[in-house]
Amino acid sequence: MEVQPLNIIAAALLTKVLVIFTLFLGAGILGDTGYGLSMWIKKKNDPLKLQIIAFPRMIIFTTVLTLGALVVSDEFVTAWRPLIGSTTFSVGLKTPTAISFMFFADIVLVAYLVWRSQGSRRSPFSPVFFILPAIAVFLREPLNHLILYFGLVILFFSLLMICEELPDSSELDGPIAWSYWAVSFLSFVVTAALAILTHGAV
Repeated sequence: MEVQPLNIIAAALLTKVLVIFTLFLGAGILGDTGYGLSMWIKKKNDPLKLQIIAFPRMIIFTTVLTLGALVVSDEFVTAWRPLIGSTTFSVGLKTPTAISFMFFADIVLVAYLVWRSQGSRRSPFSPVFFILPAIAVFLREPLNHLILYFGLVILFFSLLMICEELPDSSELDGPIAWSYWAVSFLSFVVTAALAILTHGAV
């Protein structure tokens, strides 16, 4: 079955919803456990809770921007344009631009969430870093875009690994942390290489 532009936009919308659900679920669990009982109520003298409170706002803000871009993209407009009684309405936003914007915004959002939840090794949001480029492969993103997404994910993941504060409770903590980084990095490189080499073959 040939993949048409509207299929791609529909798939992008579906994956966006699933990713956002995942992020909200993670933020919600943090709000009910070690980070305090409420992620919506702002309390004084509790910086850790204040970090979690910002999560829903950032997620909602990014969701509105990216879903808005997808909905008004050229191919998707053709699906709902008849509902407003028009045959010519168009925002002029190209579908590839809307999808690229979605990935850039999501990568930055995940980087923010990871940064605010103790870094790459400890954050529950770190795994989302690695599914975004994979989604881009399935959505038939151009090769140069894929390389850029992979590069950004590796950069953010590595920086947030370096910047995180590790406890000094064990002499093994440092080696375990860097072993985690090395295994994650190389696993991602293998995945990226396979995606790039087989790009266009699917």
